Amino acid sequence: MSAVNDNLPRQGLHAHSITYRPEVDGLRAIAVLSVVLFHAFPGLLPGGFIGVDIFFVISGYLITSILLKEMADQRFSFARFYERRARRLLPPLLPVLAVTTVLCIFLLNTVQYADYLKSLKANALFVSNWHFLKSISYFDTPGATTPLLHTWSLSIEEQFYFIFPALLLALTTLCRKAVLPAIVILLLASFAYAEFLLANNKLDTAFYNSAARFWELLVGGLLGAVPQVSLSRRLASLIEAMGIGLLAFALLTFDQQTRFPGASALLPTFGAAALIATGGKGRIATILASRPMTSVGLVSYALYLWHWPLMVAAHLVTPTPPIWLMTLAVLGSLLLAWLSYIFIERPVRTRKLMVNRKSVWALASVTVIGVALSSLLLKTPTLKQQQSLAHGAVARMMYSEEKNALLDTIATASQAAQERFNLNFTGKSGDFERAKLDKWTCSFDYDNSLSRLEACVTQQATDNDVLVMGDSIGRDTTHALRLAFPQQNFIMLHQSSCPPGETNTCFRGQKQLLESLSSKLALKAIVIAFRYQPTHYADVEPGLRAARKITSNVYMLGISPMFALPMADFVRSLPLQAMPENGVLESNETMVPWNYEALRDKARNLAQRGGATFVDVLPFFCDGKQCRIWAGDQYGKPLFFDQQHLTADGIESFGSFLKQRPELRSFL
Repeated sequence: MSAVNDNLPRQGLHAHSITYRPEVDGLRAIAVLSVVLFHAFPGLLPGGFIGVDIFFVISGYLITSILLKEMADQRFSFARFYERRARRLLPPLLPVLAVTTVLCIFLLNTVQYADYLKSLKANALFVSNWHFLKSISYFDTPGATTPLLHTWSLSIEEQFYFIFPALLLALTTLCRKAVLPAIVILLLASFAYAEFLLANNKLDTAFYNSAARFWELLVGGLLGAVPQVSLSRRLASLIEAMGIGLLAFALLTFDQQTRFPGASALLPTFGAAALIATGGKGRIATILASRPMTSVGLVSYALYLWHWPLMVAAHLVTPTPPIWLMTLAVLGSLLLAWLSYIFIERPVRTRKLMVNRKSVWALASVTVIGVALSSLLLKTPTLKQQQSLAHGAVARMMYSEEKNALLDTIATASQAAQERFNLNFTGKSGDFERAKLDKWTCSFDYDNSLSRLEACVTQQATDNDVLVMGDSIGRDTTHALRLAFPQQNFIMLHQSSCPPGETNTCFRGQKQLLESLSSKLALKAIVIAFRYQPTHYADVEPGLRAARKITSNVYMLGISPMFALPMADFVRSLPLQAMPENGVLESNETMVPWNYEALRDKARNLAQRGGATFVDVLPFFCDGKQCRIWAGDQYGKPLFFDQQHLTADGIESFGSFLKQRPELRSFL
């Protein structure tokens, strides 16, 4: 989200005039409405998240244009530059943070509230992108209840503002001719880094990492640095049509499965750049410069700030908010954005408020220190207890006592399962010590080396070893197998969100590792278990081939369901006083995104082609009509703690099922 509001003509290194470009505000309107509509109605505009990339290009263009103009006129000063940034960023942000905090006190549970306070402090320091990189994926289900998730883009822009002006000043001082080559080199390096991260399956890092996103701002920076070219109206219109076409294609065809950013982000960034590059001379620029478009563009920053907290509040009230509620959130965001522009942004910009630089620095200091101290103060035991009581009071008003008790049970089961079973020896762990890490998975996560993985497996080995390969679903299966067959020693090779076959992003080095392990261990069998998605099947075949070379006893388990909503959100999504039934109907498209029987049959065929024994576990979960949600068929005893992972009771119940599978009993 671009917080820059200086709106300049397209200029070269020697430009001397600064005029308002209304079509740039119109492009801002496209950007912010894309994001808002994507968040409110993702099915309507599946690629709407590219609005942020449009903002990045606008921001890079305007900042570079301003800086080069001031440096050419020898008027640049860091004090003036950062005063403008503070005037633009902070006044609209403060009321959003205040209102969001109040909403969170009443709507977030204890765990969510603690996470919110961490994000609040990160926001005050403009490092929220790094905070969310450690805690949540942008497209994950929990993102819908993370009130400040949208501030990741503001942090990336601010970090760019801290670095780029100093670099540009050094270049213009030492060698003005080096400005364009330097921007190009930095752009290509940043883009290459984003592609490297994507190629190595570091999707969240590529999304949140500043160095992997700076290239998008530098695309705009390149526009601000190149000499202005005079274009005919026909050529300008053609370029603008190409630009709007690129944006439209991305908005309508991209979705949450698109590998992004990287090469796919070239479409929105080049599309935005094309619309800026014409200097407003084409026919589409006329539309962008119209009053309705510029009116939205002028309030785009405040609209971006307000829309997400209001939509999170809607999701906290009901995880599947109806269209009318999301429409109300959109309209409320527009109203608050307009009020912010009229009573905060415009008076600050015209210096009717914050009349001098001292007042700006005072506000900046109060904001950073005040928000950081508030996030610490709100964590004190007394205030945390008061927040818990406030949230409990709201929950009691919204739901029945029975439903609140069930939600508490799911929350307790979630925390217990993650503490007990989410144990992975990764590249971030120290050396493997069996006394401390026995029964942990040997995980490829965080670029764990093959030598460390081999040490993890061999140190857990005995004379009765069975190797399990898979993701977190496979980890649940491993724990269930240990309960079902305690005489066997189950060791797991794991990678999060990955089917167990070697690709350029998953289980890299798997074949080499298995060959090395085969000379050191006498594996009785290899079990493959993972979360089945239609796009994963082809990636499992290399894992099956590698396993078959080690042992003829290869078992492939499938399949377990993955619901569209976590269990707690499913319970909340029901009518306020209604309780869930004994199961979830497979015809319920809100919860069941795929045909599990068809996926199971496809998995069986895959196992047979790969020479593995298929173990059908779907009957434990679903019977063709509905899927179980209670462990041991005891109502109120959750089988899942989220949309796919088993509780401790669920693992115990699943273990009892596996113990009776004839395919497993005959060998294990």
